[in-house]
Amino acid sequence: MLLSLTASCGKQKDMFILHGTVQDGTDSILVVGLDNRFEKTDTIFCHNGQFTWKFRPDTVTTLIMVLPDGRHHPVFAEKDVEAFITIPADTGLFNVTGGYCNDSYQSFYLASLNDSTIDLAAARIDSFITKDPFSEVTPYLIYD
Repeated sequence: MLLSLTASCGKQKDMFILHGTVQDGTDSILVVGLDNRFEKTDTIFCHNGQFTWKFRPDTVTTLIMVLPDGRHHPVFAEKDVEAFITIPADTGLFNVTGGYCNDSYQSFYLASLNDSTIDLAAARIDSFITKDPFSEVTPYLIYD
């Protein structure tokens, strides 16, 4: 019985784990929430261009990763999800995978890079909302 109790205490139930690679030598990343589901500010410290950060969300939580140079990118924290982010040097493209919301936002983000007008961007957002009206990505799209 003691052995099973010890084994269960070591598990990271309901955790969101974010692994990251930073390509430009950034040593820290600020984490803020889009709404009251993450009402604090946290700092991720990078070591040799790598980091791992953990958070126990109650529900899907939109986080904004803010770099020292002002760039920012969303990450969607979900229970029992392990996600990966690649943060590029200066002008490169962010890449986030892991979990339904991160994967759907990443697809939207890559497709939207070719939108040259606000009308194209608005049509893409409308299409996204129509396909998945209850997505946790929608509030971020409206915010952004």
